[in-house]
Amino acid sequence: MELTQQFNIISGHDSIRTYDDRSTDGGASAKRSFCANCGSPLFFLTETWPHAMIVTTGTLDERGGGSWKPKLEYYCKRRLSWLPVLEETEKHVG
Repeated sequence: MELTQQFNIISGHDSIRTYDDRSTDGGASAKRSFCANCGSPLFFLTETWPHAMIVTTGTLDERGGGSWKPKLEYYCKRRLSWLPVLEETEKHVG
């Protein structure tokens, strides 16, 4: 299944902009998408994980009744101290 079939943008398509970030921690290129109106990061794709779309959790809408649960966490070394540690996820320090 392609990533685009697993991800649905329900509004604001015209406000999404994407840029190619070539100064990442790992050195791989990343396509970062953000809101052109407020600057909020939305999601990104990277050569490092070609079969993954990394989505900023603050952009998710739980219309499915709250059934979404994270399986992976990336950039855990940057976790803010007030965020809970999710014991059930696979973690990538990166």
